[in-house]
Amino acid sequence: MTYTLAAICAAVYVTQTACGCDWLKPDGDQLINWGASFGPETIDKAAYWRLFTAIFVHAGILHLALNLYALMGFGPMAETALGRWRFLFIFILSGIIGGLASILANPTNTSVGCSGANLGIIGAFMVSSWLKRANIAVRLTRPQLVLLSVFLLYSAVLGLTSTFIDNAAHLSGFAAGIVAGIFLTGKKSSRANLFNSDPAKALALTMVVPVLIACDTQRLENNNDVKSYLDHRAANVFLKQKKFLHGIELLDSALSYRPNDASILKDRARALIEIEQYDKALEDINRVIAAGAKDPVPYITRAQIHHLLKQEDKAVADMDEAIVKTPKDALLFNNRAWYKMAQGSYKSALADADRSIMLKPLDTAYDTRGMVYYFLGQHQQAADDLKAAIKRKDSDGGYHYHYALILFALNRATEGQAELKRYSELDYKPEAWEPKPPVDITSSNK
Repeated sequence: MTYTLAAICAAVYVTQTACGCDWLKPDGDQLINWGASFGPETIDKAAYWRLFTAIFVHAGILHLALNLYALMGFGPMAETALGRWRFLFIFILSGIIGGLASILANPTNTSVGCSGANLGIIGAFMVSSWLKRANIAVRLTRPQLVLLSVFLLYSAVLGLTSTFIDNAAHLSGFAAGIVAGIFLTGKKSSRANLFNSDPAKALALTMVVPVLIACDTQRLENNNDVKSYLDHRAANVFLKQKKFLHGIELLDSALSYRPNDASILKDRARALIEIEQYDKALEDINRVIAAGAKDPVPYITRAQIHHLLKQEDKAVADMDEAIVKTPKDALLFNNRAWYKMAQGSYKSALADADRSIMLKPLDTAYDTRGMVYYFLGQHQQAADDLKAAIKRKDSDGGYHYHYALILFALNRATEGQAELKRYSELDYKPEAWEPKPPVDITSSNK
């Protein structure tokens, strides 16, 4: 049974990856499409089957590997100690109870994986060993039980410090396994009766499932956090489709339930930038920063707004703050170089562009440095950098536009016109401060 369950988990992962799921870190929508448990779907829409299917869906190769390692490590011994069908029942019951507990703890959590089920069989195996109900050949010794208990306690404490570990599912799955192990591995009474049978005991144990469903229903009912999350989630779909007005409308609704949610404010600020409502975007991002932003994203966003408002000094100051928070991010140095270039600080911009390429040779950094060389009159070096940028990403219209400027500066007008033609086929709008080519772009495309 252990090998069958492991094979199902692996087969589901391979299939979901083959069908387009990210193999390393699939997003929540992808997982939900593949049967993950998600409170508003599982409970509000009565899609209770998700509690079962979620056990076999995993959030990336590392998640799958860790769970299969635990399953294969303890499963064969637990299966021998508990018996095949008890083992299967405890595995599924623990996984389902873990999923329901996860919703109770966090109604907007997307729950996947067999970790709660694994901990259920570990709990049952431990209690059957401790009470000496398992066959002595596969029984855990007292020192082994103590060491395993310490490890599980450490894992639970570690889970409290991580947003990626679903402690509610793990602890409840483990507890379900212990209770099921006590019920199902006890000695049968010599008196024959209905309640002395394993099926009757299993049925009694499953009665906790409707109780938890009722608790989850109450947890989700008129929950502002859930309403805000759903509006935010729907808004992100529109934003990906570049339907910014529809997205902003839903973000407004999400903020009506959670007015100070930094994640929603950041997304609305970015959407407002797209429709050129810079002052409103600045208000949103200022609220995020005033609340004590710990990550660089709000400063990056505010720098972009200041740049669009032609306030380059403020844009550079914001990038300084972002770099302090993540000093090894190549893209931040590239962005600061771009704003310094717009400011006219070419030598300082060149130092930032060099730093960016040293950290990570991004195509955009070669483009930025190439433009800095262009302004410094070092046109051949500029051409070399732009060729490197285009080689890495030929589909960026900005790179072709900038390369055209450099080719005209090198008196290679025919090649420059060809680059302008390529630029016109792609999506790029030069900023107001950027140089204009010495020819009419429209005429060069005829």
